[in-house]
Amino acid sequence: MGQCSCVYLHGFLSSGNSLKGQWFKQAFAGQKSSSSSSIHCRVLTPTYPMQDPQESMRFLHQFIKQTGLLNSESKWFLAGSSMGGFYARYLAHYYRVPLLMINPALDPIALMSNYYGVHYNPHTREELFIDQIYRDKLAEFYPQTATKPLDSLLLLDKGDGVIPYQSTLKHYEKDDRQQCQIFEGGDHAFQHLEEAKPKIELFLRDTLFKSDQL
Repeated sequence: MGQCSCVYLHGFLSSGNSLKGQWFKQAFAGQKSSSSSSIHCRVLTPTYPMQDPQESMRFLHQFIKQTGLLNSESKWFLAGSSMGGFYARYLAHYYRVPLLMINPALDPIALMSNYYGVHYNPHTREELFIDQIYRDKLAEFYPQTATKPLDSLLLLDKGDGVIPYQSTLKHYEKDDRQQCQIFEGGDHAFQHLEEAKPKIELFLRDTLFKSDQL
C-alpha cells in the first residue's frame, strides 16, 4: 500500500527503547512485503528529556524538524503512551497529522499531584522534580477550545491501575474522526498490542493512505 513514518513517544520515566516502541518497530517497520495492502513504517522512537515540560517540547519539535518529515510529501503520524500520549496529542494537533494514543495521560496536571518530589529515570539517569511549577508548565500543552478535530485512535486497557480508563474517556471526545477501542483486563503497560494491530492498520489505511485506495 505504501510507506509512512511513525514518531512514537515513550511514557514517564521510560525511554525510546521501551517495549511498546520496540513493538512498533517490529510490527510495522518490518513489513516489507510487496503486497499492495501492506504498510511499511519507519518507526522513530526518540528519548526526550522529561525534567521540564517546555524542554521536552523544544526537543521534540527539533527532532521532528531534523527527520525531514515536514516536507509536503511525507505521510506520518504520532503515537504515544502515558505521558508520551499527552505530548503526542499536542504535537499531532500542531502538525495536523493522525494520532494514536495508548493509555495516555490526557490530564497530567491532575495525575502529577500524586507524584510530588524527586524521580529518577533508570533508563536515562535523568533526575526530575515534580512540584506545582512543573504542573503549571504542563498547562501550555493542553488542547485549546478552538482546536479542530483530528484523526485519532485511542487504545485503553480497563485494568490500567495508574490512569483509570474512565478518566481518560472524559478528556476524549469520540466521533467519526476520533475512534476508541477498549480492552478487558490488562494494565497501564497495555497488554493488547497484538489484538489491537488490525485496528491500528485500518486506522492508518483510512487516514494516511485513503487517497491511495481511490
